[in-house]
Amino acid sequence: MSNNDSAPFRLKQPRGLMKSYQELRILPQPTKRVRDTYLDINGQLVGKDIWLRRRTEEIATPQNDGKVASLEVAGEEWEAKVRLGGDYTDSQFEEVKGKEAVIDVLGKLAPGVSLDELAPFADLLTERQAWSVANYPIGDMSIVLDSVTEVSSETSAFRHAVGEVELMAEVVGGGNEAKHMGRKKAQAEVLKARLDEFVEGNEELFPVKYGGGGKVEGKLSAYLGWKAKVQGGEEKTG
Repeated sequence: MSNNDSAPFRLKQPRGLMKSYQELRILPQPTKRVRDTYLDINGQLVGKDIWLRRRTEEIATPQNDGKVASLEVAGEEWEAKVRLGGDYTDSQFEEVKGKEAVIDVLGKLAPGVSLDELAPFADLLTERQAWSVANYPIGDMSIVLDSVTEVSSETSAFRHAVGEVELMAEVVGGGNEAKHMGRKKAQAEVLKARLDEFVEGNEELFPVKYGGGGKVEGKLSAYLGWKAKVQGGEEKTG
């Protein structure tokens, strides 16, 4: 799948819930450079499965020959991801965007923690290729391939590559917090069932899961594991 190829990449028809759909098409999206600065205070947010970050995006502007002419800054945004279920390779998250929305999440799930007292614990730069999935029956599906380095050094020793299939849907608020959380978890289960079926219907796209090709790690967990090893090595040599 080339990011410069305008022809859709066709998938075979998934089974079960997807049987009424004749085909899915994967369409290339603009390449992005994404900087994610993750923040916390004494592990209080991570301990509650809240992952808070400040994200800056630059979007590639292609030329007629397919080469990238420039990167346009798309702005900076606060984001929070709250785990609803799953593990590091098969996760369900609530994703909240915007400073005020993030502050609201902190007030509900981590009272007493404010943005002003947070400090960065990871600063990552990602070169992202992305594709959207057209005609999917529920939510918004996207596929991304990320190449990740550490921001602090142009010659960072940390390098990681990972792919992700993401299925998102909006959950409308209303009622008390317990009922709203119940709706969010129920929606997450529906999305998980659809995503599982997509994966099972296209096993050749997921060699690690079905071919025993190794362990999948997200960029942040991979970075934190690498950082712990580096710091452990420094302590031994020091």
